Amino acid sequence: MIDETAQSRPLSGFDKARIQADCGFAMRQLRRAAERLMEIAGPGSFGASSPLQRLWRDLSLGNLALLADIRPAA
Repeated sequence: MIDETAQSRPLSGFDKARIQADCGFAMRQLRRAAERLMEIAGPGSFGASSPLQRLWRDLSLGNLALLADIRPAA
């Protein structure tokens, strides 16, 4: 989304902040959904061979990476 918009016009600080906030909200919703699936699936879903565990882990780490990438506005 940022790349498409940036090609047509410069992004304002508000635009950049809004996109980052929307991405953060989407990641939080995905992580909550994955956590709920893990709860429903039960303890076996936390096994290392479980595809659901991999999805849960990847979403959790992706969420942390997004949080770590917050930079102050220039």
